[in-house]
Amino acid sequence: MMAITIKDIARLAGVSRGTVDRVLNNRGKVAEKVRLKVLRIAQEYGYKKNILASRLSINKIINIAIVLPDYKIDKFWKLPFDGIQNQEARMKPFGIIITYYFFDLLDVKDYEIMLEKATRSKPNAVLLAPVFRQESLKFLAMMNQNKIPVVCINSELDVDTTTSYIGQDSLMTGRLAGKLFNLIDIKKNKIFVITFGHSSNNATHIQKKITGLKEYNFENNSGYIIEDLVIENFLDLASLQALAARIEAESENVRGLFFTNSRAYHFLNNKDLVHSISSKVTIIGFDLLEENIDLLIKGKIDFILNQNPKKQGQYGIMSLFDHFIYSLQIQKRHYLQTDIVVKENYQNYINQHIYHAE
Repeated sequence: MMAITIKDIARLAGVSRGTVDRVLNNRGKVAEKVRLKVLRIAQEYGYKKNILASRLSINKIINIAIVLPDYKIDKFWKLPFDGIQNQEARMKPFGIIITYYFFDLLDVKDYEIMLEKATRSKPNAVLLAPVFRQESLKFLAMMNQNKIPVVCINSELDVDTTTSYIGQDSLMTGRLAGKLFNLIDIKKNKIFVITFGHSSNNATHIQKKITGLKEYNFENNSGYIIEDLVIENFLDLASLQALAARIEAESENVRGLFFTNSRAYHFLNNKDLVHSISSKVTIIGFDLLEENIDLLIKGKIDFILNQNPKKQGQYGIMSLFDHFIYSLQIQKRHYLQTDIVVKENYQNYINQHIYHAE
């Protein structure tokens, strides 16, 4: 059977080709009875829209600005970058142009500069890692005012704008860490929550992880003492030495270490810093970076909570692709599965290409 055309649908529905075009492309006003009739005929006869031809006939470029931390400074961000890049070739024939704006994760001013550059590029949409809360809120308000859709990854801001979020449920992952610590039947009761990078006061996802941990502790009468430690510059040896001294001073009471992001390896890979940490201390970190996997294999990390950062990038850019090409509504919130990875099962995740680039 030959493929049905718009002209055929118009004849069968008893309407003009223009009406059929408006219905199939979801633009313009069409009576509901007519709209349903056209859609029923299109479905019945298996009409398939040639999206590529349609886009080429429009001859309009769609500019998407990607604002991410520089992965040369922090390896974690190579994973969402890979996820985005895996989809780029698919988008180019449709007139979608992607421009990257990389910023220094430790420099809020550099973040603001990249946001300004992205704004000046007059994007049709933005994919953003909003690691600095206050600065991100100002940017999102501006995008919302101009009706420019923004998809955020990794950090959920909970604001009612054009913003969409794809990533982990940070509060849940904090509670999950609390559950894992609670399974340990030892007398030591001190848990250090360690954040490498900017203060959790300006990073919503970090604060939610800490809140989730504390909530679980309170609701289950776990009784362990939680102390937050922030190392602003995780590349500074003196700061890491001070952290080691703080942990050593509490060695008799330390039950666990909870690293709130992927940077545990900056500390745990230094033998001079971690020699005093007891093997009975449970250590939880995040994300399947090569260095963290190596620490897991060697028994220096007990649990890795995998936030699927590569999928965050991939799903983020594809949600914008589907919005512009297929006129699909951008999902407001899409929580990805958080995996509990241990030494005994890490190979499964590598085999599934969650860690390696595809």
